[in-house]
Amino acid sequence: MSEQGEAKKKLIIGVVHLPPLPGTPYYQEGDLEKGIEKAKRCVSALLEGGAGGCLLQPIDRAYHVCDEADYARVSAMTVLAGETRRVAGSGFQVGIQFLWNGVRPALATAKISGADFIRCSAICGTVTTPYGTIEADADQIMSYRRRINALQIKISSEVAGYHVTGDHTRREELLTRARNIALAGADMFEVYHPDPEINDQLVKNLKEVRKDIPVILGGGTNIETVKQRLRFADGAYVGSCFEDGLWGGEMKTDLIKQYMEKVREVEDIA
Repeated sequence: MSEQGEAKKKLIIGVVHLPPLPGTPYYQEGDLEKGIEKAKRCVSALLEGGAGGCLLQPIDRAYHVCDEADYARVSAMTVLAGETRRVAGSGFQVGIQFLWNGVRPALATAKISGADFIRCSAICGTVTTPYGTIEADADQIMSYRRRINALQIKISSEVAGYHVTGDHTRREELLTRARNIALAGADMFEVYHPDPEINDQLVKNLKEVRKDIPVILGGGTNIETVKQRLRFADGAYVGSCFEDGLWGGEMKTDLIKQYMEKVREVEDIA
């Protein structure tokens, strides 16, 4: 328990995998409507299960790594996110992600739809991904964030995890990258490693950089592992666990509740 006797809350964000959006090569007529209805169902399940938020993540299948997105893609995501915000109500975090690294489009969508945060692979520096090399321009991103008055939209930036390739686990490299990300203006660090012990150490290392920046696990948790993996982190993105292992499937309220029961146990001893 905390010194005040209150449990320290962990932010659990359900990743809502959605059909391709208009303006992308694999979009089919009706996908947007299907995506809106799925997002609503998932948010309802997450709310009932006790999770703290959702991340809207369209799976467009073909991606570029530039910080841009087709106009129709952004417009569709804004409509979808607005409908999600309406169902979610207040107090439930709604996030936006344009894979592979559409940071400014995500900021614009979040600003107009009333979402709370965005998730990205990088806001500064050079990183490699399965779809190419990202050359992130922190000045452009943060200048645009200020220009549209979106400073209240939090940015979750990956330090090491699913969406970037290469070994970012070496301590000095990790700390340097995290310092630069924090200096650029990120509000949350994201990290993931399949090895639990290495994962724990990465979280601890990031806590050394800035104690005021939450560290969110990029994945790897399930009902069996969450108590161990979430000991030092401040939250987690959760996808297939809530979908009963069927990546991209429907979220199951009973699984969310079971997961959140384990989270509460971690909070009580934090």
